[in-house]
Amino acid sequence: MNLKKLRKMYKENPILKEAFEDTFSSDELGLTETNTILSQDEFNKAFNKILKGSTQRYLDIDINTSKISKKKTTRIEVLDKNNEWLLDYDINPTRTYFLYSYDRVYNILKTTLSIEPYDIKIFMKSLVEKQYKMPDTFITFLQGTY
Repeated sequence: MNLKKLRKMYKENPILKEAFEDTFSSDELGLTETNTILSQDEFNKAFNKILKGSTQRYLDIDINTSKISKKKTTRIEVLDKNNEWLLDYDINPTRTYFLYSYDRVYNILKTTLSIEPYDIKIFMKSLVEKQYKMPDTFITFLQGTY
């Protein structure tokens, strides 16, 4: 296997990254100071920084509405400090999902962390499973206003 192919495999297969990092040097993998390996902890910190100053409220369990519930529900909406939508998720095990804003979450993570879309998907899956305790959840971003 040549270095070009090795670097391509490393870049395109986040699941293999740890094994590659244990086996090959940073030079072999094509890592530079500006292309360092992002950890889950760093991703989580960047995500939580976006949520700083946010508020949450309970929504009606009907996904087709954004109606605020007067009672506590399993469906939660998170708004930023400007009252703009960041997240909508439901922790009910029979219908778990995690939706987040393309503009206010995805794009900010992509830009500030300089990571690829596939990496965001992997990191977000781990964050939702561990921080929100939601394994096997449908996770996606939504463009525009929600």
